[in-house]
Amino acid sequence: MRTTIDLPQDLHDLARQLAHDSRRSMSDVIEQLIRLGLTDGSGPPRRGTRGLPQITVGRSVTAEDVRSLDDE
Repeated sequence: MRTTIDLPQDLHDLARQLAHDSRRSMSDVIEQLIRLGLTDGSGPPRRGTRGLPQITVGRSVTAEDVRSLDDE
């Protein structure tokens, strides 16, 4: 279904960049973002730019986190 929406420029730019980076259309990217926003985010894993699934499981682990675990 065709729909027209007004997006703030920063969101439009981010969606365009995601579409470009993943070699998908803006429609596909915005559809995925809406679906994730309307669910708990546990939908099917996304495919990254290299074709591998991307899974979000929590916060990112930093080098500092690893160092602090090494110190224990």
